[in-house]
Amino acid sequence: LARLLNASSEFGAQLDSLADFFNFGVAPALILYMWKAHEIKGFGWAIALFFIITQALRLAKFNVTCDNSSGEKESFFTGIPAPCGAGLSLIPMMLTFLFEDKFGYQIFDISALMVIIYMAIIALLMVSRISTISVKKMKFRSEFASPILAIGGLLIVSMIIEPWITLPLMGLLYLATIPFSIWKSDDKF
Repeated sequence: LARLLNASSEFGAQLDSLADFFNFGVAPALILYMWKAHEIKGFGWAIALFFIITQALRLAKFNVTCDNSSGEKESFFTGIPAPCGAGLSLIPMMLTFLFEDKFGYQIFDISALMVIIYMAIIALLMVSRISTISVKKMKFRSEFASPILAIGGLLIVSMIIEPWITLPLMGLLYLATIPFSIWKSDDKF
């Protein structure tokens, strides 16, 4: 709303980052801790805190780079963005829900150790210097407008109909773009 009204302020930007910290850092870490990571008592809690701390560092780094940016829109982020990190961290839980919903019993059971290792990897990717695609800043030629809108509509419908399939697939597709992002980060789209 602040962007639409052109009424942004420094206080609003910091408040937005605080909300992002809780929504994309604290909430996913606590969800994963209560779901699986609590099985490895102290270490599970340590990884949850590690995820929260890296999310705070990610948001702080983003705020600093936004303040120091030259105004040029970049096609790449440095590290995985906060919302993507939160979504990616929940993929093991979503896959468990998918297979439980489809078959009525637990067919895909991931260990607590695998969950905390995965959480640590995602946390490290958030604060890494690895380039990742910034989809919202990409520019497309006008002849691709209709197919892109159709794909976007299909994604929205599939998220409504089959969220436990769509969301993990989108996350895994995003992870698969990281090698391409590293390769193309010096070029402009």
